[in-house]
Amino acid sequence: MNALNAASDVATVVMAIVAIGAYGWYQIQIVTNRARLEEFLKGEVKGERHKDDLGRRTVLFLASQLRMTEAEILEAGFKSKKIKCVPGFDEEKHRTDIIYFEYDHKNAR
Repeated sequence: MNALNAASDVATVVMAIVAIGAYGWYQIQIVTNRARLEEFLKGEVKGERHKDDLGRRTVLFLASQLRMTEAEILEAGFKSKKIKCVPGFDEEKHRTDIIYFEYDHKNAR
């Protein structure tokens, strides 16, 4: 019975260590994704691609450029203080149909 209790205690400790490691890895990924998105959008300057370019990028465009999922882009964009979320309004349907992200130079400090 003592060996079984000892094995149970060891398994509990190992499981806790694995859980803490997994949570740490998840948090590192969130911070890394946010930093990658901020850095990419910082480089997307207004008027760089064409004269009417506002420096805004869609979630789908960002996902393709950064090789992240749309969910990762949305999570990183909404959690960042340096990125501004701008809704795109469809005049025909009279509703928001797209989300743009752009670097907010005012809050970047």
